[in-house]
Amino acid sequence: MGYTEAFKEQMGKRMLGPPAVSASALSKPVDVPQPTLSRWLRAALERGATAPSAEEKKQEAAAAPRR
Repeated sequence: MGYTEAFKEQMGKRMLGPPAVSASALSKPVDVPQPTLSRWLRAALERGATAPSAEEKKQEAAAAPRR
């Protein structure tokens, strides 16, 4: 199964927080294996990713579709 770069980036932001979510905890709700999430997180950190700011979190929440 292929994942988009946007999805990988979103998962990285969720694992970096705030609030930070572990790859193990995130694995089940998003149906992605924990080792895959861990690999994405390592790659994001190597690229210099940081936790999203409060403003970025607000923008993501506003753009997210409502269920």
